Amino acid sequence: MNILWDAYKSISGKVNTNVSERPEDLSNKRHRTLSEDEIALLCDRLLTSTLPDDRKQALQTLAFIAPYQPYEVGSFGFKGFIALLQTEYEDEAICLCVLQALSEIFSPFKLSDPRPNDLPTPQKYTVSSDKLSLLHSQFLETGSSIEALLSLVESNNSNIRFYCVQVVRSLLEIAKESTQESILSIPRGMQRIIDLLGDTQDHVLSESLCLLELLTSANSTVQKLAVYENIFDQLFSIMVREGYCGGGTLVSTCLRILSTLLSGSSSNQSSFRESASFSQISVFISVALNKKDSSPPAPHGIQWEWDFVTTSNFMLLLDILRELVSISNPERESNQMALCRAQATEAVLTLTLQDWALPHEIKVHLRACAGELLKGNPSVGELASKFAAQNTSSDGAKSRYRPAVVSWIANLLDNRHHPVYRCATLYCLGCYLYRNAQAQQVTVSKLSQPQGTAHPFIDNLLAAGALLLGALMDTSDGISNWLASLLVSRMICDDAKAKSIFMTVKVVDKDNSDKTVPLHLKLLRAGFECEGVHCQRVRCGQFAIALTASISCPEYIESFLSETQNLAFLVQQSQRTVSYLQAQDIILVGLSSLLLGVCMYYSFPGDHKSALAHVLHYTIGMDRFSTNIDTMINDPFFCSALKREQKSLPLEMVWVDQHFAELCLAERDTLMSVMTMPLEEIIANQPSAHLTDKQTPNTYQEKIENQKNEIIRLRHQLEDLSKHKEKSREVKSAEEQNSSSMNLRLKRELHLELQRLKKEIAYLKTPDENLLTIKRAIKEVKSNIEKCKEEQKLLVAKLIERDEEKIILKRKLLSFGDTMYNAEEFTREEDAHI
Repeated sequence: MNILWDAYKSISGKVNTNVSERPEDLSNKRHRTLSEDEIALLCDRLLTSTLPDDRKQALQTLAFIAPYQPYEVGSFGFKGFIALLQTEYEDEAICLCVLQALSEIFSPFKLSDPRPNDLPTPQKYTVSSDKLSLLHSQFLETGSSIEALLSLVESNNSNIRFYCVQVVRSLLEIAKESTQESILSIPRGMQRIIDLLGDTQDHVLSESLCLLELLTSANSTVQKLAVYENIFDQLFSIMVREGYCGGGTLVSTCLRILSTLLSGSSSNQSSFRESASFSQISVFISVALNKKDSSPPAPHGIQWEWDFVTTSNFMLLLDILRELVSISNPERESNQMALCRAQATEAVLTLTLQDWALPHEIKVHLRACAGELLKGNPSVGELASKFAAQNTSSDGAKSRYRPAVVSWIANLLDNRHHPVYRCATLYCLGCYLYRNAQAQQVTVSKLSQPQGTAHPFIDNLLAAGALLLGALMDTSDGISNWLASLLVSRMICDDAKAKSIFMTVKVVDKDNSDKTVPLHLKLLRAGFECEGVHCQRVRCGQFAIALTASISCPEYIESFLSETQNLAFLVQQSQRTVSYLQAQDIILVGLSSLLLGVCMYYSFPGDHKSALAHVLHYTIGMDRFSTNIDTMINDPFFCSALKREQKSLPLEMVWVDQHFAELCLAERDTLMSVMTMPLEEIIANQPSAHLTDKQTPNTYQEKIENQKNEIIRLRHQLEDLSKHKEKSREVKSAEEQNSSSMNLRLKRELHLELQRLKKEIAYLKTPDENLLTIKRAIKEVKSNIEKCKEEQKLLVAKLIERDEEKIILKRKLLSFGDTMYNAEEFTREEDAHI
């Protein structure tokens, strides 16, 4: 700091013989700023001064006043700073001083000036965003400014690398898009930044990760180039070196970058699958599995505890898994199969069955993730049906092995668990049953009353079915009854055979032990007769079963309407005024109206359909009918069920699960489209979901519908591949332009170097020491030429790889075209057959 003050005095002309007046003694001075003319003079010396000491003193003075006058120093000094970085790049002191000045200029927090007498240190203030944006635009307009900065990230000095990355990060924070474009226009710009991930200095690595997090956000081109530069392996090597999820903030930043790269990008997910990244995720979960208990040692000598950072890191990892297998992700099935092959799914299932020592938020998040890994994929869901693990209780005792589905049902109905955890278990089971006809039929067929005394330990699906049936029949435990009802509604949602099996289940009548009654009628009767604190929740669960079973099943509707008290109760509920009701009562009224509409719509033409239509039109009224359903759907309790984060909501806000809420929305749309027709047409209307001979839908029609859905999915995949091909073509053209510009620059530099050498050789007359110098220079030029050739070979290799990728994409497009043609041929044949 003393050197900076000496430079300031000598250049500004304020020479004082009092050598004790140093920057640390300026607390008693009120004026320490320079005028614009003085700053312009100092900046001019950076460009015009021939003496190195003059330039260095001017630079030191500008760096000293940069925190106090950033706008003036930046406006006049950017050209000089960049010129010094380009010409004096071998002088580490000058480069470090320039980078420190730039870091102070682009920092949003500045030191106040002048400083009051009563303050020992200057205060900080925030620079306006307009001034920062203006400085940013002026800096980018300066020729080769970003290129000069990125050329220094390969320096051997860690402080230079740190400040260089810090300046680029500040530029991204001020104006992200323009800075990203500038970095993309520089040859090897992304490669230099990715290479910083191999830095051994923690402060440089941390700043580089923050830079990459900003750089890769909201820019698909940058993300693809980062993936092309093998960023996945770099990130996982950092996380493994830092200790997996227990590695602190560095691992958090790596996981956020990984989430950004994979979110919504099919090509990046494809590259992620082709690498060994899924096996790395499996190792992450295995480490957590070994660290849930302190008794077994963790692999690789990793030692960490479940603190806040570790918990957050593991939650980020689970979020990445859930993003890969999200139902809206076109690569979902491929990701599910890849995770299954990498044994990541098996590791998640094992961890969620032995999660007693994990933090509560991880237990909830993990159970939801386990369900989404199985959702909509019967082949992967078969793993859960056969998977068994040894459960561990809270006292550390090992129990017998039991299947995953059995453990989930037991946890769902165990009132010792937290309600949020039980809701997450319900979500997991719902995902397992989603579009899995075999699993639905098997689980609903196990609903039976146990013979004799039930074993206290539930170790098979039959015992779990008996436990589930007991929870359905017991209305005293309203929470367990409600959870069991929602689970049964998922069992019979998508499969007609599962509904027919459910209708055949019978239980012993409590009034007459020799008599059996159908289970679905027994449940409705128990729900209507229920009283107490949880009666509304019990009725909500019974309505969920009745509504799900009534869809496309006229046999259930006839059985349901055979009990006159069922219709009377629904009409009574539908006639209530929703504007004066609480949220849970609004949901019951809406479900009652929706159930009446579903029974009317899916019943066979006849007396029941006509009677229900007249009840809706005249007894209840169409306006009240629509108001009840719309009010329920717009209610916050119902809307919260549509959110993915429903598993973490308190139990008071959860009355229906996500699957059932989506089902209600679909049926509401169907009913509203029908209710606009005249009453006679509504009565005569027959849904195409069932036949007139009271049988289930035709198998051929189901196959045709499946084929149509498959054709739509293939078309979507073809569109995605076409988009990916266009983007790959754009990236390839950009790389070709960058390589051509770099070749021209190398040729130009080589030509200038040869011209200089020719002039020096012609100038020499006698062989002396100059000749030896020229020989050394020639050797250096030759070495530079060899380096240029190697770089050209690398570029040619990259172009060849791009051509191979293009050929692979063409083959995939041809195969998809053949698949679509075969599917359409099969559809035409089936139509002709029908």
